[in-house]
Amino acid sequence: MKKILILALLLVLAGCAVWQRVDNARAEAPDKSYTVDLPLGWVRLMLDSQAIALTRDGFALNRIYIQRLDLAKAFPQLKKHASAELLPSELAEQQIAEAKTAAKETVLTVLENAPTLVGGQPGYRLRLQQRNPRGLALDRVIYGCATAKGYFTLTYEAPALHYAARNLPEFEKTVASFRLAAN
Repeated sequence: MKKILILALLLVLAGCAVWQRVDNARAEAPDKSYTVDLPLGWVRLMLDSQAIALTRDGFALNRIYIQRLDLAKAFPQLKKHASAELLPSELAEQQIAEAKTAAKETVLTVLENAPTLVGGQPGYRLRLQQRNPRGLALDRVIYGCATAKGYFTLTYEAPALHYAARNLPEFEKTVASFRLAAN
């Protein structure tokens, strides 16, 4: 049932959304809250005023999500909010709990949890692995930080078997270029 809902959502999004090939790396968030260099040759989709979705080979094979969430809606599964006053380690722990709650029947393993800078702000880097019901391992790398303007995350997800390692350097370059708006 869940797969049918996800497929229906993707069909609706594909039918009304405009996919754009990334030919110019520099991009600005739809709400002007950040700028970032996107990987050339990928395709992007503006999901709403706060998120950009990217893929090179299709969402089942690799995907990048860059988003800004309102602080009060940062962790919807947990029904918790984020705050600029939270330590990066506290944000990371909430993100892990959110991911585990969303994973439901599958096992989610934390492979790395480290502090880092995200857009010049104190943040975290998580590396998670999750096996889908058929046993395929999916790697996920999440960078996140919270400011007074929102909770920002940059997420990369791909099957561990081949695609995760192949496109991870492009994602890391994208993260390194991420800059929060000054105002």
